[in-house]
Amino acid sequence: MLNGLCFCKKQPERRKISDPNNWKKCHQRKLNEILKRSDRICQTLQQVTRANKESQFFRVLIQIMNSRICEEYN
Repeated sequence: MLNGLCFCKKQPERRKISDPNNWKKCHQRKLNEILKRSDRICQTLQQVTRANKESQFFRVLIQIMNSRICEEYN
């Protein structure tokens, strides 16, 4: 959206929005789309972070178990 022009997916051609209320509605729709996308990105990042923390936990656990096994054999 630039200078009062609204680009809608359903109507690919540009159309000038003269009524400020229509412009606000279009702007709100675009904003909602962006917010939905950013929410999905945040959820994905949280899942990746959670998986990374879990894998770090298991790596540390394996290191501890390996060190204890080595201690028993030494």
